[in-house]
Amino acid sequence: MNSILKYYEEYDEDKRLFKSNVNKLEFITTIEKLNSIIKSGDKIIELGAGTGNYSFYYNDKGHEVTALDIVPKHVEIIEQKIKEKNSEKIKTYLGSAIDLSEFSDESFDVVLCLGPMYHLTSVEDQRSCIMESRRILKKDGILAIAYINKHYILANTMLNNNYLKESFIEKTLTSGIMKSEDEGNFWVESNYFTPKEIEKLVDKIGFRKISNLATDGIGRLFSEKVNSFSEKEFDIFKNYHLASCDDESLLGYSNHGLYIVKKID
Repeated sequence: MNSILKYYEEYDEDKRLFKSNVNKLEFITTIEKLNSIIKSGDKIIELGAGTGNYSFYYNDKGHEVTALDIVPKHVEIIEQKIKEKNSEKIKTYLGSAIDLSEFSDESFDVVLCLGPMYHLTSVEDQRSCIMESRRILKKDGILAIAYINKHYILANTMLNNNYLKESFIEKTLTSGIMKSEDEGNFWVESNYFTPKEIEKLVDKIGFRKISNLATDGIGRLFSEKVNSFSEKEFDIFKNYHLASCDDESLLGYSNHGLYIVKKID
């Protein structure tokens, strides 16, 4: 956990979603799909809110939003933005997505879990995050849970980092868990899923699938080209991406995935 906190204290998370065309795809796809599901007046909590880009987006649309993050720097940035924007409908909490005891049962219409699953490296913590999300959701509430694809990680690492090693491939495919000290790990402690694995994990805790999306799609695999597109070219590519991002045959090539589900009894 210390390595994760140190990484995000030093990393500029605030600009990540907007610094290139490829990065914008993740944000555009997420809000495009969620906007067709989230209803006016829905009460939203964002777990792993980072610096609040999604929280402020939904606050601007009139929603009451709670932003929770485990990184003190991120919470401080959100609170500074609240003062600058006078965003009274956003509440902040410093805390972990695996312990939401601060919040009452069935107190939110929507839970956005758009980062924690990247770094929960034990099944127990993964289940705690999902179970806590379910507990605080109202009946028929919506959970959107972001994950990182195993097959993208393997393709990207082998092709762009020239790292071809059977042990790395086997570890990624079997457990999907990478510790900071593991050979070949290019990030901090992290966890990767296939689309089917995230569905199996979430569904058995009491959810029904709405959609599973490739949020940045194939753009990551030829990011230099996508980032060089003119505004018109990017718009054409974006529309193709949005039309195809929930095609099951294409999910594995995306770096980020988004699994959207409804709470069931």
